[in-house]
Amino acid sequence: MEKGRNMIGLVAKNARAQSLFRLLCDREARFVDLGVAKAGSIAKVMSLGSSIRAGIHRTRMDSHFSPFQSWGLQRSCERLLARHMDISTVLYWGATDRPTRKLPYFIISDGPFDPKDSTYPEEWVPKRWSKSYLARQRRVYREAEHVFTLSQWAADKIRDVHNVPSENVSVIGWGPLHACVVPTLAPANGDYFVSVGSGWSCKGMDVLAAAAEYVHRSHPSGSVVLVGDPRGFEVRPRPGLRLIPHTVSGEEAQELISNARALLVGSRFDASPHVIMEAFQAGTPVIASRVCGIPEVVTKDMGYLVDSGDAEGFACAMRSCLEEDVTLQRTRVYQRYHQALGGWERVAQRVASKISEATGSPISEYENWEVQCAQS
Repeated sequence: MEKGRNMIGLVAKNARAQSLFRLLCDREARFVDLGVAKAGSIAKVMSLGSSIRAGIHRTRMDSHFSPFQSWGLQRSCERLLARHMDISTVLYWGATDRPTRKLPYFIISDGPFDPKDSTYPEEWVPKRWSKSYLARQRRVYREAEHVFTLSQWAADKIRDVHNVPSENVSVIGWGPLHACVVPTLAPANGDYFVSVGSGWSCKGMDVLAAAAEYVHRSHPSGSVVLVGDPRGFEVRPRPGLRLIPHTVSGEEAQELISNARALLVGSRFDASPHVIMEAFQAGTPVIASRVCGIPEVVTKDMGYLVDSGDAEGFACAMRSCLEEDVTLQRTRVYQRYHQALGGWERVAQRVASKISEATGSPISEYENWEVQCAQS
């Protein structure tokens, strides 16, 4: 690490930041990945003790939003920063808490808390701590040097709900969590659709299961595969439906997506699902719910949008997909679309550009990034 270079510390709240942070560090020596902030055992115990409600599940849910959890995460951030004395700025993925009391910081957010939006799933709603959590998150956004969002949907929420000026918010997009796997099946064999995700209630897996039954009646060769941890949500087996009710590796998920007729995203709520980008990079179409940031990337020309909860609508889109000819040319259309979106390369360029502008300190590789992204 070079002294006096205004190093930029990268801190994450979970593994979703890994792809972007790795790219930033590979491109520019000023970025330093400090790791993931985790609340310590004392903070967790205090969070649980202050969040006791009827039922252990709701208690655990509320504890994630408690002031003690925020305090524990901030202490973890401070410890990570203390190991690198040259850090002058922090880029933090998450908006649960202020990453540091001492340094200017930037925030990356996939979506803020909105107490008036009834579509938010249980895990996004801090029932016991609603007022205090809203106040803390609002402070985090307002005190940031700049807020980056993965979607325009999230940017609008931050502007309208948290009253952050538009000039202080930038949409940077998002990319895949896993690399593409080359399809191994002939197109004629890929008459199945796949949906990958945990928390099957929020992901609308019951809706997709009903759609599978509808499709199977008219197209017996067509089927749907549901993959991931149901988290206690039961989906009944039925004709045309295959269940893989456990988490699979990224490679296994990518192979299923690469060989499918289309990826299904039946979410009732999904801010910016990375799995959509994984489908496009593999050349696989997407049939998805019209919620949150999804319509920003699944356009009418590059997939199918369906109202959330509309099993018949999903079935209709799947039938249309089954009746299309699967050709190499079609696959390349979706791959080129993914390249045009830019993936993490374009996201990293946008982040580096804004940080360079805000800090008044040039990022050495920024111009090269611009050229590479323009050529993609």
